[in-house]
Amino acid sequence: MGTSSTTVASIYNAEAFMWSCANLIGGPLTDVLGWRWVAMVGSILMALGIVLSAFSTSANFLFFSHSILTGLGSGLCCLVAFAIIPFYFKRRRGLANGLMMAGMCTGGMFWPSIITYLQGEYGYKGATLILAGVMLNNCVAASVFHPVAWHRRKPSRNNKQAETKVLLVGSSVASNRDGYGSISEGSVSETCKDKQRGNGDGVLCPAFINKDIIDDTLYASYIGKENDDAEEVKVTQKSKATEHHHQNNDYNTSRPRNATNTQPTQHHETNCRQRDTGHNTQLTQQQNEKTNKQQRLADGIKEVFVNLAMNVKVLRSPTAVIVSIGVAGFVGVYLNFVMITPFAMDAMGYTQEEISWSLAVSNVCNLVSRLVVSPLSDFPNFNITKMFMAGTAILAFAAVGFCFVDGLVLMSVMLGVWGVGVGTCNCLYTLLLVQCLGLDKFKAMLGVSGVLSGVWMLASGPLYGVVRDLSGSYTVTICTMASTACLTIVLFLFIPAAMRYDQRKARQEEEDRRRKEELC
Repeated sequence: MGTSSTTVASIYNAEAFMWSCANLIGGPLTDVLGWRWVAMVGSILMALGIVLSAFSTSANFLFFSHSILTGLGSGLCCLVAFAIIPFYFKRRRGLANGLMMAGMCTGGMFWPSIITYLQGEYGYKGATLILAGVMLNNCVAASVFHPVAWHRRKPSRNNKQAETKVLLVGSSVASNRDGYGSISEGSVSETCKDKQRGNGDGVLCPAFINKDIIDDTLYASYIGKENDDAEEVKVTQKSKATEHHHQNNDYNTSRPRNATNTQPTQHHETNCRQRDTGHNTQLTQQQNEKTNKQQRLADGIKEVFVNLAMNVKVLRSPTAVIVSIGVAGFVGVYLNFVMITPFAMDAMGYTQEEISWSLAVSNVCNLVSRLVVSPLSDFPNFNITKMFMAGTAILAFAAVGFCFVDGLVLMSVMLGVWGVGVGTCNCLYTLLLVQCLGLDKFKAMLGVSGVLSGVWMLASGPLYGVVRDLSGSYTVTICTMASTACLTIVLFLFIPAAMRYDQRKARQEEEDRRRKEELC
């Protein structure tokens, strides 16, 4: 298309920014719609953006198709992939996180070669359309993100026996006028006394009753009551219709013969009125259903914005601020180094094949470190914060070493070390958020840190470009990136103090709440 490198960088940075914005809204959307719907919508947006990019004729259109659509779609999919692991896994969370991160790294290793082959066989448009079709398979993957409740263990045989006891004991479950069940207080208190006396034949005390069994029992009683009421209404309507028919017959019998010819007209008018009444009732029900759908949609949108505002409030915590800034610094160094390394090696006189092999070494080391480091976090003595700092230090050291070594072999070795640092930080990123701020603030932190990372990407790209233009050296630019990583390490040293401050603040708020309750 004849675009400049500045335009290409702007498209890439805009896509990264939209990816980060999708992280911010993705958390509230999962609260309202669930994991599967958000992932499916993201997959469709991503595939749609790639399809439109295949037919683009200018770089300006790519700002819409690639930067906005593909950025939003990939951001939603990545947020679900990152956020779903801590909620679905507890005991083997590190192993599951490592496998997920390894899958992302594997895609980065193989897809460039696959796309190059497809472009040689089918051209740019054909290869891009094939890629869009592959991206739609994310919808199939998203369909298996079932709610956890679907896969809980079924009640055991003992629970079923307890359910039978609850149902058989008289006056234990009383049905009210609305059809809902309620446990009578007398039977419960007597049963608890029996349990305390060692009587095992009584009804289980509420402390021993399975809550799910009680809920299912009450719901079943409500459904049964509702069905009985419906049958009763049908019988009543039928009896009224029969009674009305007999009254008409009696009335017609008592009338003179010359008035019997009006009976079909009266029946016709009655049938018309009944049809009109039924039609009006059906229209009213349709209008009510439409109103309810609109109300649910409005409530869902409102809930998304309310949750979004609540997520932003997580920045009141000093720990959240430190972690978000530190992660943004790491992401800026990582992505900008990936973009600048091929240009630096090309300026040194290396061929494209040699550059590709060197980057492949870093990707392999990145993959291995993700598979090794993340499962280690399942051990109790593993410190995620310190390991993240160590990975950042390795990354900074390798970046500086890359600038001062000679020869393709040594440069490949330094890129491999750099891949180890990147893989360590990437696989511990989500686990770090859970450890520092807890699972309840995890999705909020993903969104906030993602936005800060996107903003820093927009700012750091031109900043490093200015350093490159003023110095005329890639070495100075890469060393500037490494210094940013070192600042991230220094910032992370304050995380323990910030966590202690948050704990004191939480205890103080809890004490204030208890005092207010006592005064009330």
